Amino acid sequence: MSDVRPGVNSALFGSEGHTSVSRGLGEFQGRRPVVIATGGGAVLALPVEGLDERRLIEFRTLSESQAARLIITERRALGLDASTPMALQPPSPCYSRVLPD
Repeated sequence: MSDVRPGVNSALFGSEGHTSVSRGLGEFQGRRPVVIATGGGAVLALPVEGLDERRLIEFRTLSESQAARLIITERRALGLDASTPMALQPPSPCYSRVLPD
C-alpha cells in the first residue's frame, strides 16, 4: 500500500476529477445539494425531484446570499420557446407559516 500516492490517477478509482464528478452525481441523485465549481465560480445546486416546501426553505436559507435560479432543459421547457437549457427566476417566497420540526 505504500506505493499508492493520494491525488494520483488510479487504475482502481480513475482520475481525481472523474471521482469528484461521480461522487457529486451520487449526492445529487440522493437529493442533496452539491457545489459545482469551475474556473469562473461556483454554483450550489439542488435537484427539484422530490422537493417539498421544507427542503426549499432550508435550501434558500443555505444559499440566501445568492438569487435562486431554476435551470431546466429545453425538453422540459413546456410552452417556452427554448432551444437550449435555460435559467428561470422563481418568484420570491412568501412563507405565511412556520413549518413544524
